[in-house]
Amino acid sequence: MRVFIIIFCLCTLFGNYSDSKDNIPIKSRLLVPIYLKYGLSLGYDDNVFRFSDSEKNNDDSYSYMGSSETYDSSIIKPTARVLYSPYLFKDKLTNFIFYFNLSSYNEIKDKSNQLYSIRFDYKVGPYNWFKIGYRSTKNNFLRYYTDQDMPGNKYAKCSYDSESIYFSYSFNFNRYGWSRIKFSKSNQFFNPSFTEFDLDILRASINHNYRYKTYSLSITAFKDIANNTSYKSGLNSSHFDRSYNTLGVNASIKKEMNQFLSYIKLGGSISERSYTSQDSSLDALHSKRSHIETSFFIQLSKKIKEKITVDLKYNFIYRDTNSDLDWFDGSFAQNFDIDALKSFKQNQILIKFSYDMEVDLFY
Repeated sequence: MRVFIIIFCLCTLFGNYSDSKDNIPIKSRLLVPIYLKYGLSLGYDDNVFRFSDSEKNNDDSYSYMGSSETYDSSIIKPTARVLYSPYLFKDKLTNFIFYFNLSSYNEIKDKSNQLYSIRFDYKVGPYNWFKIGYRSTKNNFLRYYTDQDMPGNKYAKCSYDSESIYFSYSFNFNRYGWSRIKFSKSNQFFNPSFTEFDLDILRASINHNYRYKTYSLSITAFKDIANNTSYKSGLNSSHFDRSYNTLGVNASIKKEMNQFLSYIKLGGSISERSYTSQDSSLDALHSKRSHIETSFFIQLSKKIKEKITVDLKYNFIYRDTNSDLDWFDGSFAQNFDIDALKSFKQNQILIKFSYDMEVDLFY
């Protein structure tokens, strides 16, 4: 938040400096309407815990679910977005965007979480922006695991909080479209029972967009480097290095419609994650392990009134894990095929209702 306070103060100073050039008082630059967008999503997730097929058919999997009696759940997700666009510079658009959502999983209470973010945009020229943002999520629940640092191997809730800061810059290639480069740094802080999983993640991505008539195309390539910051921190469980690298690409195509639908959008992604651990004697679950994750989505959008939009989205995720090792789970005193244990399929469907409104607090 301090970063955005500094940005706002600097922008205000520059705004005052340019005030003599365009004769617009700084007060008038700041007293502009605020645009609000409210949303409510209703949906369903058929594999919240990301169970493999073998886990779904194993009664022991209930140990990973806590008080939940099923691995699927309905979802309710209210959202709010605030857009404030003061005229801080002459002929240059600036935005402050605040966003919040709350995800509630009715059948799996542990999974309910919240997200908020803030972003500052500065428009350099047509399709040419500088953006900086901060994002935080709370209570990203995975499942229940045994705490290897506590005697008795009792199951405990495994969740993490995440925060990230990022900046991006976009370039205008005129009739060839526009591109954006983006860099981010994220931290994942796990709850006290599982601090051995703490991560520091650096991501770099490049995105290109192109529009042809009523079609919009987008493709993004990205690279993640995740460092296990609690590795060898002194706990028994921290002797395993859980760092990894990920390389991936995602793409989408959007078709503008002029009849029943506003638009239809199709997309997908593919990524490969490789764990850096090579010591199979200490960490058979992660050592020399990799997986390929693919996803596909389709989204239909319809504006039913000037300020009301309805979106229907379906998302499919499939993870295929590759490991030459088996993993022995002391809690169940049995070996597991890691390929089968860590591969899964997941289906999600959401319908979202959005309402746009303008709030003019100053007139």
